[in-house]
Parts: sequence; C-alpha cells; structure tokens
Amino acid sequence: MRMDTLIVGLVCLVAGFLGGYFFDVSTAPEPGTGQTSQVQQQDNSNVKLQGEIAQLERVVAQDPANREAWVALGHTYFDSKEHLKAIDAYDRALALKGNDPDVLVDQGTMYRRMGWFDKAIANYDKALGLNPEHKNALFNKGVVYRYDLEDFEGAVAAWELFLQKNPNYPDAANMRKQIEFMKAHPPTK
Repeated sequence: MRMDTLIVGLVCLVAGFLGGYFFDVSTAPEPGTGQTSQVQQQDNSNVKLQGEIAQLERVVAQDPANREAWVALGHTYFDSKEHLKAIDAYDRALALKGNDPDVLVDQGTMYRRMGWFDKAIANYDKALGLNPEHKNALFNKGVVYRYDLEDFEGAVAAWELFLQKNPNYPDAANMRKQIEFMKAHPPTK
C-alpha cells in the first residue's frame, strides 16, 4: 500500500469521526429543554453511521488494498446491523491478511446473526487456532453452542475453558451456574 493512500484514508477516517462528533454536538438539546427522545438518538446514530459508511466506501473504492479501511467498514456495517455487508467487508480484510483473530471473531458474530451457526463456530475456531487465549472467541463459541445449537456439551467445553483462562471474569458466577445447569439438564433432542 502506498503511504500517501494510507494517509488519505486515515485523514478521511479522522474527518468522519470528527464530523460525526460535531454533528452530535450540534444536534444536542438546549439545556433545560428535556432529554432527546430515544428515536431521535437512534436517528442521529444512524445518520452518523451512514456518513461513516459512505466515507469508508469511498476510501476502499480508491484503495482496495487498504486493509484497515476494510476492517473499519466491516465494523461500521456491524454497528449498523448490515450483516451481509459486514461479512463481505471482513472477507476483503481477511483476504489481505487472514491471520487476524479479532476480525475472524467479528465476522463469526455476523454469521451468527445471519443464522449461519456452523460458519460462526468455524470462525471462532480459526481465531482460537491463531490465539488460544482469545476471550471473545471462547465466549461467543459457548453462546452459539448454548443458545443457537443447543449443544450443551460444546457450550460447557467452551465456557469451562473460557473460565480457566479468565478466572477473574466479572460474571463468572453466572457462567458457572449456566454450566452446572447444562450439565444437569442435557437437551432432549
């Protein structure tokens, strides 16, 4: 990647974030006029995300080898709940550098939201192959097994390993309760 292309991409990203910040500040309610409604906040957030998406799409159109922009675009699609577009952007980033466990986990989460649970598990496993300590990969793998596939054995294995590697996890007590429940109540499929 050329240095000037990278600089242009980064300048666009910074400008987008600053533009989003100033948009948010300019649309804040006057003191004493009450809270902005949840719908207005959502609308503002959607407008901001769409602006960021448009900027990032321009960056990757000008520089398709800009991996960081593809990752940022994937994250922005992720946040705007555009699952298929996020998956595609993450694919483009992974094609440029396939050994990124964070991108694999984020793409796995998009697969889960699409109902493609086997693909989600495969991504989490790839991420764990690159980084066996990856907290989100272990946690999310357990979530898919527990809630989507109702594979309690798989969920228990993932979450026990998660707790072994993360003994200070703030919600460890709840996770242990879930593990005990799954051990005592296997699904009847």
